[in-house]
Amino acid sequence: MYTKIGIPENNSLKSKIEELYEWCDKRDNDDELGKTYFNEPIDEDKLNKWEEANGVKIPETYKEWLRFTEKCLIDGSSAMFWGTDDFHHNFMPDNLTVIGEMSGDGEVVCFSNDNGEFMGYYEGDITYRTNDFSQVIDADTLNELKKDHAVVATLEDGYLEGGFGAKIAAYYGSSDMKVLNFGIKKEFIDRYDVAEVLKDNHLTPEQIAEDIAATL
Repeated sequence: MYTKIGIPENNSLKSKIEELYEWCDKRDNDDELGKTYFNEPIDEDKLNKWEEANGVKIPETYKEWLRFTEKCLIDGSSAMFWGTDDFHHNFMPDNLTVIGEMSGDGEVVCFSNDNGEFMGYYEGDITYRTNDFSQVIDADTLNELKKDHAVVATLEDGYLEGGFGAKIAAYYGSSDMKVLNFGIKKEFIDRYDVAEVLKDNHLTPEQIAEDIAATL
């Protein structure tokens, strides 16, 4: 059982937060929800002081999230997001600020100090990009796909391990939706032939189409 906190009426993320509560409620009712908590909102003065001290603007949609909760944990290790006290860029490029973690596998969520873009970052690789914090995982899109799709296929622009496809697979885990994730296995490749690498990783168009067809 987790405790809900109030959602500010004028918060631009209100509908997304309500969807998140619904998702948590469903998992809680099914006894599947891991440890979950939402702390109270951040003090507006802390946002301003962090920006002044660091010379960086926090993206507005993340400010809105912090105005809802300064720190949270969602479904155990599924996701956690922090307030300014825990922002950091340890072991990261200097232009990225880490604001949370996803999936429990070491992937962090960060934003660019240059343009405010959000991205997933895993072992040196960017796994996704978005300009809107509410789209870190877009429940609307995922739920829409469930209405008239039987299979979702994701194609990573890089390593398969720790990619965004893993989040899609986790989201659909308890549903009838089949998820196929395609990407390159994590290994060091020296003096490689692109065609051979694609073939070895089952990434040719023919192989991908064959795998999807076999699932239908």
